Amino acid sequence: MSARISTKGKYSIQYGKVEVRAKLPRGDWLWPAIWMLSEDQSYGPWPISGEIDIMEARGNAPSYPAHGRDVVSSSLRYGPLPSLTHTLIGWLSSRHDPFDHGFHTYALEWTDSFMRFYVDSRLRQTLHLTTRSDKQSFWSRAKFPRAAVNGTGGPVVGVADPWTQGGWNAPFDRPFYLVLNLAVGGTSGWFPDGVGGKPWQDESQTAMLEFAMAQSNWYATWPQDPNDRAFRIDHVKMWKLC
Repeated sequence: MSARISTKGKYSIQYGKVEVRAKLPRGDWLWPAIWMLSEDQSYGPWPISGEIDIMEARGNAPSYPAHGRDVVSSSLRYGPLPSLTHTLIGWLSSRHDPFDHGFHTYALEWTDSFMRFYVDSRLRQTLHLTTRSDKQSFWSRAKFPRAAVNGTGGPVVGVADPWTQGGWNAPFDRPFYLVLNLAVGGTSGWFPDGVGGKPWQDESQTAMLEFAMAQSNWYATWPQDPNDRAFRIDHVKMWKLC
């Protein structure tokens, strides 16, 4: 099963701190995530208004070549078109004590001049970005081309900065709400094709069927104890910067 809860329409912050204490699940092709999306999408629909990924991980074993449950990552995703996005990503590895072994605190500190992502303490940072000048703006970092294909097989269109009305830290200068979810599988590329015995192909028209047909293999890696195969949340805290 997969599930999602969010604070959309209930609570959002523009600068401040987010802290989630959680225990990650164990099991092949499980995908736990703590992330944020723009409340009003004032710059435009995804990815124009951006995405903040405080924590993403995989439930696969540490031997999984694309990073298993011994690695957590944080990232920012944004772009002027769905077919033209940029990702800034960092990660933290704990091979001798994978993140499914106990509860950890996943946090974001966010101001108009920096974004800091870390696990348990500031010393265990996954990603730290500053935006104090035009050279550090998210538009400048991405080095987007002047033209791109608009969708699969679509026409070539000009690429313009959609964040000219914002500051150097646009699109991450608007209120964002929090999302907690546990996905199973997926065709976004989070689980790369052909890696670690993945039983489906992202481009396949029958990806879900291929996944289901392999249940005897992957389900054996899911613990019988629901406390170990679940994405367990101890607490969620959000503070607005005054």
